[in-house]
Amino acid sequence: MNTYFDIRRFGRLMRYDLVANSRHLAFLLIAVSVGLYALLFLNFYKAFTVTYSVGEMESRVGDIASVFLLMLFVFSAYSPSLVCSRLCDKAASTAYWLLPASPLEKFLVRFLLSAFGAVGLVVCAMLMADALFMLTCLAAGLPGVTSVSLAMAGLLGDTLGEFARRELPPGPGGWWLLVVLWLTFAMSRALSLLCGVVFRRRALLLTVLLSVAVSMGYATMDGDWVGALYWSAYGSPVSAAWLSLSLLAVTVCCYMLAYRLFCRIQIVGRRWISL
Repeated sequence: MNTYFDIRRFGRLMRYDLVANSRHLAFLLIAVSVGLYALLFLNFYKAFTVTYSVGEMESRVGDIASVFLLMLFVFSAYSPSLVCSRLCDKAASTAYWLLPASPLEKFLVRFLLSAFGAVGLVVCAMLMADALFMLTCLAAGLPGVTSVSLAMAGLLGDTLGEFARRELPPGPGGWWLLVVLWLTFAMSRALSLLCGVVFRRRALLLTVLLSVAVSMGYATMDGDWVGALYWSAYGSPVSAAWLSLSLLAVTVCCYMLAYRLFCRIQIVGRRWISL
């Protein structure tokens, strides 16, 4: 199979992947929804036995919305590591690699489903858990019932607005800082993708542990990478441009290396690390 791209074959492969894993995806959607609903219920457990005011209910909704928003952001950074999550089983891996599609198409399908499809599944689970919890609150007659999803949207808008007013410098420096922050997030997703191809099995857990270990090691050396990024972007347009090009180069290299390693994956991996 030649390594070129055909949009119709790519669409058929995407549909096949979704249909073949539909039961697994449905199970994950229900499991995540139940878990988030349980988290909401535990957070508001006292509200079912103690009368809360409307202000207290809104405060609790805002707190849990901030937690959910942080969880969604962190998961979106690590979700590309799930690129090989359905290729560890022998039967599924054999069936996938024997499909009439190019390696590029197979890689793009797995990348899109892990990097964006998994995030979309979590968003749908949050909406389902929020709707079920609102019905529970209405049935119990609780005052001040507010949608957590709407609170998350409002909190995101307020956070971005506050960041733009207080953190972004005026002029070109603000635009450079936005570019650097976006490229940093893109690089983190590219590194997660690379870890997913390298580890394959338990890739999400190993990627999180690796990032935590690297962060702790950097912190022990009194490093402040957040401040370094901020001041490099804020310092001058030249330093911001060099930093942006460096982040872009690392991101592209991670994607290229992940694709090369993905093409070399065997049907049955004999080790956790596939190199």
